Amino acid sequence: MAFNANNVNIISAPKQPDPPVVVTHSIDISKQEVEFLLTLIKNSTFSGNMIELVYDLAYKLQEYHSKINQ
Repeated sequence: MAFNANNVNIISAPKQPDPPVVVTHSIDISKQEVEFLLTLIKNSTFSGNMIELVYDLAYKLQEYHSKINQ
């Protein structure tokens, strides 16, 4: 005797995104180090699955660079 099913519906709950990690400490990097990292990002190529991460990182570095230049 065999099990036969013509239509099987599988319902799964949507995966919840991981909550952001809140860091309570900071690191001190110099203006030259920030500029180096931004230049490194500018001159590099990234695969499609990394674009959002690189964009977010570059944005944060640019914001930090703006703050230390004031």
